[in-house]
Amino acid sequence: MDKITTTIKREWLKKIANPSDRFLWASDFIQTVDEPSQYASEVWKAAQRDNLHPERTAAEHLDLTLWSKIEELQKPQQTAH
Repeated sequence: MDKITTTIKREWLKKIANPSDRFLWASDFIQTVDEPSQYASEVWKAAQRDNLHPERTAAEHLDLTLWSKIEELQKPQQTAH
């Protein structure tokens, strides 16, 4: 695992994700949704791994954003593999 993946651990997600509100706080990991990024991808993978289904996300440098935007950014990366 790379450094980012090991940073986004299950314990971290439990602290920042509120399943009942369907909100995931991405801390400083997601900084833009203008284009795909490794950080957004790692947050998305961690949420998938832990079976989280947020509707919204936000971060220190990202206003409240629909989670579907993060999912949309993963599509080019998914088809490339």
